[in-house]
Amino acid sequence: MFKKCTDNTKGPSCNCGVSVRVGDDTYVHNQCFDGDRKQDVENRKPKIWNNGEISKGLRIVTFNDGKDTNVSALTINLNN
Repeated sequence: MFKKCTDNTKGPSCNCGVSVRVGDDTYVHNQCFDGDRKQDVENRKPKIWNNGEISKGLRIVTFNDGKDTNVSALTINLNN
């Protein structure tokens, strides 16, 4: 996820979100803003989609009063 860093249409883009998939679970944290205040507040909420229990190996930790998040994803394929 990315957005323009400046008002210059030819300027660079900045990362403003992340998504992580482990097994059948997907975690999305979107910090991209479009100017609609109500929608921006909704977009900022981290979301997770999962089927049943969260997959082993997915760890989500928030700290600094929810301002920072650490997402760890460990997957091992033992079927080689």
